[in-house]
Amino acid sequence: MDNWNRRWRAGAAGWARLLALAAWCWAGAAGAAPGIFLQHTHPVSARSAVLEDDGHVAYLFLTAAGSFVPERQVAAYTRKPPVASVDWWELKLTGDTAPIWRDVASAQATIPEPRAQDLEFRWSQDGEAVSLLRNGRPIAFVTSSHVHGYSKALTKPSVLGAPWDKRLYQLTFQ
Repeated sequence: MDNWNRRWRAGAAGWARLLALAAWCWAGAAGAAPGIFLQHTHPVSARSAVLEDDGHVAYLFLTAAGSFVPERQVAAYTRKPPVASVDWWELKLTGDTAPIWRDVASAQATIPEPRAQDLEFRWSQDGEAVSLLRNGRPIAFVTSSHVHGYSKALTKPSVLGAPWDKRLYQLTFQ
């Protein structure tokens, strides 16, 4: 398969996933709290910021330029108390989103009833980094130049991202 076909399929799969999630978030899931889906594309970098809250845990994504293929991500918050442990095999089988667990969760990890109107994106000038703000205060950010995103919900580096880096945030956004 040539490179164009791979990129098209990856982009199409990303679009399909995001559209399905947006519809689910808009309608709410039966028996679950409705999720939140926010998206914004930077006019210079053509990268998109996506907040995907499935009603349990929320992730901030930064996409590749000109697509909806996620390039960087970080766990932004959890609606429920962090879980004791994660069954990675079950997550792989079910396709569920990885939750935040106690060993890596900060005291700020849980936001039981987030509201979309309290959340917004703040872009770096060049559009290569985006921050998620809640009530005007940053809670998570991702940059194209760092493998992991950073979150106030985390106390240790993990597959979910890295703990908050105040210095990097200030250098990137102020």
